[in-house]
Amino acid sequence: MIKKIILSNFRNFSFFQSEFEKINIIKGKNGTGKTNLIEAIYFCLNGHPFFKNLNRVKKDLNKPTYLNANLINNTVHITINEENIKKIKLNGKLAKIIDLKKQFPCIDYSINSFISFKNKNYMFSLIDRGVFAQDKTIIDKVIEYKKLIKTKKSLIKENNINKKAIKILNEKLTETIKEISKKRVKLVESIKNDVYNCFNKFHKKKLNISYFEGKIRESTLKEELLKRKMFVSLKKDTLKITIDNMNMFYYSSVGEKKITLLCIVLAILKMYNSRGLLPIFLIDDLEGDLDIDVQEMAFEIIKSLPNQIFVTTLGLYNGYNVINLTEELQS
Repeated sequence: MIKKIILSNFRNFSFFQSEFEKINIIKGKNGTGKTNLIEAIYFCLNGHPFFKNLNRVKKDLNKPTYLNANLINNTVHITINEENIKKIKLNGKLAKIIDLKKQFPCIDYSINSFISFKNKNYMFSLIDRGVFAQDKTIIDKVIEYKKLIKTKKSLIKENNINKKAIKILNEKLTETIKEISKKRVKLVESIKNDVYNCFNKFHKKKLNISYFEGKIRESTLKEELLKRKMFVSLKKDTLKITIDNMNMFYYSSVGEKKITLLCIVLAILKMYNSRGLLPIFLIDDLEGDLDIDVQEMAFEIIKSLPNQIFVTTLGLYNGYNVINLTEELQS
């Protein structure tokens, strides 16, 4: 649980600090920095922002950026200096991203990333977080996968391609991809009934979610060498979500997509919570495109969770620890 955060030169905040409770309502007009504050909390728990470009998080590119979070029994301090070199400290000692991810589980609800499914990174990352509740080795496997991809990209662009090295790398990469994919398939199978039952509370429609492993063919590996481009990756995997047998990403309303994502996230949280892990839950832009009854029903479910909650809002959900960014900016 995060008790306090201090930001300097982060996004639209020159300086910002706030104390938090179990349920925290981040309130303010558009452009006041609600999503930016969610991202700052995410950054402190994961060691990186939503997107990798550190320049994007700086308000003034010529000054360093600081993020400091006080958690129960822990302190995280992150510095990004003028040269965009990032340093993470956990309880005063240098730490790595993986140290934070393993110690501070965090689930973020991001409807914009969900709807833009051409970029699969968000949903695959969310699924991997679910796998982590069952099997903590998933983080090491994903890190191994990223290192193999980086090495292969480098080798495949060399003037004189070392085909033997590429072959060995492909064998290891294929094995790693299959291991990660199988874990993801198992996770999705284990939550699909919870997702269906949750969705049915809001919409009397049939929702189904399935994960499919991508095929790795020998012809694709040969094409990579010929065109010097990467075609084999986890992005060949597919997450299929249907509502009444229709592809949700193409045929459903924004409101239905929002509830679908909420139900997926709640199913993953349920898995964590059953193991006593209690991830921090970050919710950005839930209320738009939902009628008031659906909003109230969703918030009733959310506030009953044992997790620490952060919710952005234009004006709803009063009565809890409210961080009013409109008033902060005016002051």
